[in-house]
Amino acid sequence: MPMRREIFLTRLRVRGSLLLLGLDRTVRRAQARTGKAGAPAGADARALAGAVESLMGPRAPGSVTGSLVLLEVLARRGIAARLCVGVLPVSELPASAWVEVGDERLFEPGAEGVLRIVRL
Repeated sequence: MPMRREIFLTRLRVRGSLLLLGLDRTVRRAQARTGKAGAPAGADARALAGAVESLMGPRAPGSVTGSLVLLEVLARRGIAARLCVGVLPVSELPASAWVEVGDERLFEPGAEGVLRIVRL
């Protein structure tokens, strides 16, 4: 499946799941998929994060929806990742979300000093 189509359809599924099932169940479903992953990540994960950001727009990094889309796209390729939620000490937004692959943060909100609250 072409990348643009995959990201678009994944975004629709994630948004629908958030509306119908809520955040908790949507996150659990995404975690179940990524729990089976185990392929090496490296540049592939960064390239996929860039593709998701370019197709979803500049506000995607730091958003729960964008992070869940990236999590599912990575899981489909066997790349293990975790969803993280944190806060920015000084921000208009109370919370932010990003994806971690190993020790590398992908899809960060773009500000320094993000304090992680939980890694899911």
